[in-house]
Amino acid sequence: MNRTTRVLRLRAALLRGEPLLDAAGWGVELNADTRTIQRDLAYLRKHQGLEIVYNQELKGYRCEGHKQRPMQELKAKKWARLMGLIHRIAAQPGQSSKDLAETTRRSERTIFRDLRELENLGFPLYNDDGYRFAADAFFPTLGLQPRELLALFTGARMLESVAGAELASDARLALEKLLRATSEEKRPDLGGLRNTLQVDGLPEDTGIDLLLELQAVIGNGHQIRLSYQGIQDGAAQDRFVDPMGLFGFRQVWYLRAYDHGRAGFRSYRLSRIQNWEQLETKVAHAAQMDLQDAVYHRWDIDENETVTIELSVSESLSRWLKENPPHPSQQISADRVTYEVSDLAAVARWVASLHGVEVLQPLSLRQEMGRLAEGLLERYATKF
Repeated sequence: MNRTTRVLRLRAALLRGEPLLDAAGWGVELNADTRTIQRDLAYLRKHQGLEIVYNQELKGYRCEGHKQRPMQELKAKKWARLMGLIHRIAAQPGQSSKDLAETTRRSERTIFRDLRELENLGFPLYNDDGYRFAADAFFPTLGLQPRELLALFTGARMLESVAGAELASDARLALEKLLRATSEEKRPDLGGLRNTLQVDGLPEDTGIDLLLELQAVIGNGHQIRLSYQGIQDGAAQDRFVDPMGLFGFRQVWYLRAYDHGRAGFRSYRLSRIQNWEQLETKVAHAAQMDLQDAVYHRWDIDENETVTIELSVSESLSRWLKENPPHPSQQISADRVTYEVSDLAAVARWVASLHGVEVLQPLSLRQEMGRLAEGLLERYATKF
C-alpha cells in the first residue's frame, strides 16, 4: 500500500470515529510499522488540521473535532458484525481466522477480538482445524437432506448470475442461515462446491432487481404510477395501473397490471420501468392474475386480433422447437406446429430465418412471406 492510500484510509477511519486503535493496531490494519503510523498521524495533525488525540481509557486515537455516533448506533453495528460472523462460522465450519477476515473484509485482529467477544457471551465456539460451533448442542436443526440443500444452493447460484449485487448477497445470506440450522453431518461442502458450479449471466437486463420491491406492494390495495418506456415509445410515459402480479418468461420479468389510461390489462417489462411510486388511490381490480393471460412477447406487442398460425416443419426443426419454444402458445404434433399470436410481421421475419419450414396458414402470413421473398430477390438480384 503506498503512502497516499494509507494516509487517506487512516484519515477516513479517524473521521468515522471507529475503530479506536493505537499506533501498533493501525500498523496491523494498514500493513505498516508503528513509526510510520506515528508519522502519518503527525502529518494529519499538521497539514490536515485534524485534532487527533490518544484516548487513554479506550486505548486508541480519535479525532476530537469529530462528532461521535450515538452509543446505540455503535452497539447495533457491533452486533450486526457479530451476527454475520456467527452465520458464516455456522454455515461453513472449519474456516480459519484468515478465511473469516477475507470473507468479511476485516482484519484478523478484528476477527480475533470478535471471536473472544462471542466466547465471553457464551457461544459454544471452539477451534478444531478451523472455527466451529457445537451446532447440535446449541442450534436447532432442520430436517433438510443434502440433495435439498444442493437444490437451494443451485438456486442461489443461479440468482447470483442474473441479479444485482444486493439481491445476490441476500440469497447467499439466506442460504447461510439455512445451513446454520442444519446438522453438521448432513451439510454438503458448499464452500468447495462454489467454484465447481458456474452459471453464465444473461446478456440482457432481466428486471429482477425490481422484483422484490414490486412484490412487496402488490396486493396492498393501492395503485402505482409507472414511468415506463415501451418498445415503441420514444420516451418514458406515465402509466397509472392496478398491479396484479409478476411473472417470468425466459428469465425476463414482467408486471401484469390493469392500465387505466388504456382501459385494459397490460404486461410491463420490469427492465423498462425507469421509476415508480405507490399512490394513495385504491385499486379498482383485485390483485389476482391468470397465468394464461400473463404473456408479453415480441409477437404480441401489436394490438391486432390474435390469430392462429400453422407451420409445417422438418423432423430436426421439430425437435429443436420442442427444446427451444419461441412462444408460450406453441403446440407441436408430428410435423405441424401452431402458435396464437397477433404480430404476423414479426413472425414472418422469424420464419424467414429458419430452414425446413413452410407456412400453411393463415393466408395473410403466406402473403407476408411472399413480400419478404420479393424484397430479398430485388436486393440480391443486382450484379456487382
